[in-house]
Amino acid sequence: MPPWVGVLIFVLIALIVAGQVAIAWPDRHSRPGPRAFLSRRPHTVPSLIATTLLAPAVLELPYGYFTFLRIVVCGVSIYVAYCGYKWDKPWAMWLFGLVAVLFNPVIPVHLTQEIWQPIDLATAGLFVVANCVLTELREGNSP
Repeated sequence: MPPWVGVLIFVLIALIVAGQVAIAWPDRHSRPGPRAFLSRRPHTVPSLIATTLLAPAVLELPYGYFTFLRIVVCGVSIYVAYCGYKWDKPWAMWLFGLVAVLFNPVIPVHLTQEIWQPIDLATAGLFVVANCVLTELREGNSP
């Protein structure tokens, strides 16, 4: 099986999981619209973009792609860490803060491609988990 097939399956699973969170409302007629969902989870779209960019990073791609990937993943990680800080979720703040340091484009961490590939896939998985778990709790909402 070519490696891109595994990457494609991973991205599709990530999108399905994120989609399930968006449509899993108990009552079809009383569910809030997509804007209400995104107002409680503003990190969803940036996280999905980072996940989509991280998945093909296991392939042989030009160095410019990985530089662009560092910039995007570092920025999205900082934003998710800020959301974790704002919503009093210290695990998200620390975890994505470390991801931002690892992917920072100013002082890059130089590792071999064999080391970066599992890191890229694990980071994509972290963004998927953040989409499923990290949410802003408002008054009257249960976790």
